[in-house]
Amino acid sequence: MKLTTIYRRYAVYTLLAVSILGSVTHYYVFRYSIHLSTDDVLQEYRQCVIDYALEKDTLISLQQLEMKHSRISFTEIEKELDGEQAISDSIIYSHHQKEKVVYRVLNFDVKANGILYKVTLSQSTLEEDDLIFAIIISLSLLVLFFMVASFLVSNYIRLLWRPFDKLLAYLRRYKIDRRNISPPSHSGIDEFDEMNGAVYKMIIQIHNDYKSLKEFTEDTSHELQTPLSIIKAKLELLQQMELDNVESAKLIQSMQSAVTRISNFNCTLLLIAKINNDQFLETEKVDIIKLFEEYLSACEDVIANRKITIHRQNSVQFIVQMNQILADRLVMNILSNALRYNVEGGYLSFFVSENELCVHNTYNNLLPEGDLFGRFVKTTQESEATGLGLTIVKDICGKSLLEVELQITKSKFGIILRKK
Repeated sequence: MKLTTIYRRYAVYTLLAVSILGSVTHYYVFRYSIHLSTDDVLQEYRQCVIDYALEKDTLISLQQLEMKHSRISFTEIEKELDGEQAISDSIIYSHHQKEKVVYRVLNFDVKANGILYKVTLSQSTLEEDDLIFAIIISLSLLVLFFMVASFLVSNYIRLLWRPFDKLLAYLRRYKIDRRNISPPSHSGIDEFDEMNGAVYKMIIQIHNDYKSLKEFTEDTSHELQTPLSIIKAKLELLQQMELDNVESAKLIQSMQSAVTRISNFNCTLLLIAKINNDQFLETEKVDIIKLFEEYLSACEDVIANRKITIHRQNSVQFIVQMNQILADRLVMNILSNALRYNVEGGYLSFFVSENELCVHNTYNNLLPEGDLFGRFVKTTQESEATGLGLTIVKDICGKSLLEVELQITKSKFGIILRKK
């Protein structure tokens, strides 16, 4: 999810929460302010009534008080009202509005012409529905302004993040084996220019390390392979000689076997390094099932000697866009693993669909501990194995848009290849 989308989502959530909270607080703040203003008017009218009665010794009229949208009434009482009378809300019918209206009412006593009166002052105030409507209109306009501002700000933020998008595109185009690497474009924003510089410096360091490691791997493999080939050739010459000492012959054979394993191990490590360094970039459409058929034909003697039965459930093609050399090695490793660890009289089955290939075989229930795709993971019974067969399978799948999965039961070992 993009950053601007996340920003807009949380902005909407925040706006909703603020709108709800603001509606409640606005209602009580406006209501308190309106009541306070109305109460002040009533207290001022009250003082006018009292002052007029003390001065004229008579009651004031509504016209003299000049009360607007207000009411005044007098009632004779026998004794003074108790204490300070609080102002309260009251609903009174309005002949002008033809409906009941909310009034703020103040009762107090005043003496005129020797008679004690209870004066009732009523001042109309803003109705609840009008107040709520005003709040809704006010907040709706506020929300609208906020949404417009949020849209403009998010677009501006998107423009500010454009150098970051350019840096991402620059990293996507980057290939570690490229010879000439140009720096990212200048953005004019200090923070992004600093990040571009750090990324470019890191890429140059990675490129140099990759180049050094590649040269070291190739040179080391080449330098090791040459003396190993010489030793292997000399040992073959010694084997061809007639040796009277049986122990010497066994030692020579053991040495030749060890040299062969070292040579194979060296080639395997070099292959893994080349795969991880993306040195097999040329791809083509390869039929994996056809390759399995070819390798099975080459292994007919081994299959016949061990009495292994081959099951083919269908003849669907499994076409993958990948490097031909890697495809050959992938099939060879899977098939050699299935034959090497199979049991006498066992089976090897293939199930193929358009997007999935399953290779199952019987096995001897002797599995090493740990991740079977890890390096140097092998059983103690197979001393000649390098423990890198499944590692190469996983690395090849990772570079060929394939997913690999193991499916193991007590009697069946399966490798499943899926197209991504």
